[in-house]
Amino acid sequence: MSDKERLVFYVSEPTAEAFREQVADMYGKADGNMSLAGENAIREWVDNDRAARIEDKLDAVLAELDAPACERERDAAVSGTDADTLPDSPTPTHKRHVQIVHTLPEDTWIDGDAIDAAIGEVAGDSRGTLKKYRTRLERQGDIIPLPEGVDPGAEERYATSPRVWALRAENDDAITAAHIDAVVGELEDELGEGWYLDALPDAIAENNRLKYDEIAATDYEPERNGHHSNGHEVTNE
Repeated sequence: MSDKERLVFYVSEPTAEAFREQVADMYGKADGNMSLAGENAIREWVDNDRAARIEDKLDAVLAELDAPACERERDAAVSGTDADTLPDSPTPTHKRHVQIVHTLPEDTWIDGDAIDAAIGEVAGDSRGTLKKYRTRLERQGDIIPLPEGVDPGAEERYATSPRVWALRAENDDAITAAHIDAVVGELEDELGEGWYLDALPDAIAENNRLKYDEIAATDYEPERNGHHSNGHEVTNE
């Protein structure tokens, strides 16, 4: 008796055609090899997703054993510290996170495929792994997306540094002070209270006509008489 189980599922025509072509390239022909290739693809997907779950469990165990080291993960990742130089033992997830950040191109805009490629190269490309590391990258400010609804046709929607995002925010009319306020608030815990102004070149940050001033005028009015709240000197024109 065969130990095989029949599975029936449907995919789009482009996906099916691309799979047939890949099977033919790998085995010489698609006919007679589709089931084998399909089983291998499913097994790889399951194994990769299982690996991501195991990694999460290992992180949780290490967090219990060495909480201070885990608490240092955030600052090390944001500062770009090499995982191998950290004191004690950072978690496997943190090591991979740092490697992914180093794999991403610096100070530019990238698309989602570039992010997935960097994650896949370091940690694997299962659905769970991609989601896990994308979430970490966004939460820690290693990639900063355009606000929802801004330039919806753009493919390259993720800035790989605060500087690139802040410059776009100040120069793109579609990005409003409300957008900036929301992103600044989301990332303050990770990047620091004054990260947005610190990210801008001094020649721009010292200009009183920033979009950010619409926020600062409400929240930091006492500090606007000569200095930003984060220490940037300003000039009154």
